[in-house]
Amino acid sequence: MSEKRDYYEVLGLSRDASPDEVKRAFRRLAKKYHPDVSKLADADVRFKEVNEAYEVLSNPRKRQMYDQFGHAGANQAGTAGSTGGFEDIFSHFSSGMGSNIKDVFSNIFGGGGHQSARHDRAQRGEPLKASVELNLKQVLYGTTVELETKLRRCCEPCQGLGASRPSDIKTCGTCNGHGIVVVQRRTPLGIIETQTTCQRCRGQGKINTNVCSHCQGRKLV
Repeated sequence: MSEKRDYYEVLGLSRDASPDEVKRAFRRLAKKYHPDVSKLADADVRFKEVNEAYEVLSNPRKRQMYDQFGHAGANQAGTAGSTGGFEDIFSHFSSGMGSNIKDVFSNIFGGGGHQSARHDRAQRGEPLKASVELNLKQVLYGTTVELETKLRRCCEPCQGLGASRPSDIKTCGTCNGHGIVVVQRRTPLGIIETQTTCQRCRGQGKINTNVCSHCQGRKLV
């Protein structure tokens, strides 16, 4: 098995299989090849192969990349971050050149695809994570687990402002409230202007001059 098999072939599916069909095929094959229950000599290898195929075909983005570009596309979809895909494309052309073309294009586009500060500002909160012990049957057929967790809530004294008073929130003088600053750089292509996140206000456009003593400026407790 030096070469990877087609993921659809591994799961015994057609290329137009639905997400539910992908899930059912994975459960069936995972149960068949799991090293703890299978007597086959290559069960461990088969089980890993099934897991890898399911990881790609159950992920819409990875599956799309796999359908278009094969295994290389699936690997790219799994490793590329917000800037990785952009940078990797140009990295193939940078070897052997006097200057790194990847850096040039990165500068042109403000870091190779960083989202604007105002867009970042709209993203709030992080997913909750928990470690749960499951047996094989629960893994294969699914289960419901009840968890207790502490949730953050809006600070009542400052009403989520993070400051003692509304007047304590000032417009950032460095970026004039835009959250971004324009930087000029001299490159082989000439002078190029790039936009970067304002370091003083961290892209918020506002500065808290007197934090709330209850939440210490975090806005949540």
